[in-house]
Amino acid sequence: MVSLKGMKQRWSVEVGHGTTYGETKAEVLELCASCIAEAEAKGQPWTLNHEWIKARTSWPKVVIVSRTHNQFVESFTFGKHKLHWIDSCGSRSVFWYGEINENDYDKAKDIPSSVYQLLVDHVITQSKSQPELMMRRDDPGLGIYIPEVDDKIAEAGGVPDGCITVK
Repeated sequence: MVSLKGMKQRWSVEVGHGTTYGETKAEVLELCASCIAEAEAKGQPWTLNHEWIKARTSWPKVVIVSRTHNQFVESFTFGKHKLHWIDSCGSRSVFWYGEINENDYDKAKDIPSSVYQLLVDHVITQSKSQPELMMRRDDPGLGIYIPEVDDKIAEAGGVPDGCITVK
């Protein structure tokens, strides 16, 4: 039997092409009351869902690179694989490795070390310069905070790349 321990719950309402989420059934129904009424008046369907969500526990090895070199990363292919842009923040961008026509991050693969080295060579050759930042590591998530780089900056009183100071 599958355990629900540690899973998060949420409710959602799908009306037309949109989905709205809430922590409780009452909350999501209140948020969508007018859309639901409009759909019912037109005889259109809507769906109420109770979801149990298991958080992701594994992240793929991605490439983090200076934004100035995005175009060179995007032009790299290896067999049936390429790097797909997923996020940019500050002067950094993140790319995940997957099949050329794939658009689903959940199907991302770790970029092999040997392919990463070919990518580095490609970027340097094509751009005729070395990017200020280029690394292979676990996906850092939103904000592209890189502890081994940014912790030193923060500890010295600086503002890490992509972070916003609070006044």
